[in-house]
Amino acid sequence: MKKRRCYHEIVLVLLAIVGASYAGSVPVQSEHIVEVGEEIDWGIGGAWARLFIQEPVDVFFYAAGGEFWKMDFLEDYELLEQQKVPLSGRTNLDDHAIRQCPDGSYLHAASGKIEETNDSGYMMMYDASWARINNHVLGEKSSEIAYNDMPLICHEKGRFVSFIDYNVWGSLLYKLDETGKPVQEYRIPEIGLSEGGTFLEDPTSGDLALVTSNHDNSALEVNFLDWDLNFLSTKTLFEIDPMVDRVYWPQAVEVIGTRIVVAYVNQPKKAGRISDWGDMWLAIFDLEWNLIESHAIVTEQEEDGCMRPGLAFKDDMLFYTYDEIVNHPPGDVGPRLVPIELNLRAFGLGEPDDTGSPPDSGDTESTDGGNGEEDSGDASETDDSAASCGCATPSSGTSSGFAWMVLALVGYVRRLR
Repeated sequence: MKKRRCYHEIVLVLLAIVGASYAGSVPVQSEHIVEVGEEIDWGIGGAWARLFIQEPVDVFFYAAGGEFWKMDFLEDYELLEQQKVPLSGRTNLDDHAIRQCPDGSYLHAASGKIEETNDSGYMMMYDASWARINNHVLGEKSSEIAYNDMPLICHEKGRFVSFIDYNVWGSLLYKLDETGKPVQEYRIPEIGLSEGGTFLEDPTSGDLALVTSNHDNSALEVNFLDWDLNFLSTKTLFEIDPMVDRVYWPQAVEVIGTRIVVAYVNQPKKAGRISDWGDMWLAIFDLEWNLIESHAIVTEQEEDGCMRPGLAFKDDMLFYTYDEIVNHPPGDVGPRLVPIELNLRAFGLGEPDDTGSPPDSGDTESTDGGNGEEDSGDASETDDSAASCGCATPSSGTSSGFAWMVLALVGYVRRLR
């Protein structure tokens, strides 16, 4: 455990150094990643970039002008912005979460502003053709509930959304009916802050899982609940040095084969960073939530940054969406996308190799049996091969002396493993 944590922290420091001279998508190659593509910028203003993979055409969303917009996403990564469609019918919305339901309908949670940013909350439902069929007000002009950065799930076992309760500085969960209307409230102090988290069904236990950061943004964790919202346990996924970085907002999780992929924000603590803008990172876990590798996907210069990560998976491609601020101050915010080509065999998918041997699952021996008990997330303190955190390569414009320094640091890190 100590070796793996040390390795992860050194990678973060190394990327902080590299990030000072490198901006944009970061070249990465690993067991799981074949290639990280170029950052795609459509030149439009807005936030909350999200992509849905569906038939007959994929759809893209972003927020602008107090509304949430839907448009077609074409195979060449082009957007049909001239044909964008407003969804909510509102003009005061701030933050968003949207999920497809088992029956093909869509559930949409949003915060809004009446007097203060995120002082109001709303729930919308759309049918399979994206016609709005329900619209509920959760609350308006609230001084007790922060409606921003909400985890949301629409599942056959339950529909839930979570917000921040200022009274207890913890999580407030709403159970929703089939129209998206809240029918019961739950305050779960064991979870802490659900802000910027992700709900999903745990692929091993079948429990309700909520991936979040901890209170001081020094670790990512997964909280396990049953579907009646009884708290079960918390498992720490990994920790970083809070004096160097902040890690937070794991707002997107994809289960791909035998792996769990988590998109999150890492913010190096350095002068010039504004608010919660940081760098976009990707972590890959086995199905027991043991860390295998993590990578910076997008880094930015000190005066710029990114936030609100999203993920979508199609064929052998993972699409990483996010919002980027440039030209600060005052700053222009726009949606972005980075395509990532995956090695499906490392995910337990795809065809076997020519030797006829089965795909290498890369699974590690776990000491917790996958029962969700509180744990550091490490398979074994003595298993040096259990995880392999990837680190980014410097840009082509980096000096040769600096490049050799990076290579020397990487060699040192690998010896630690």
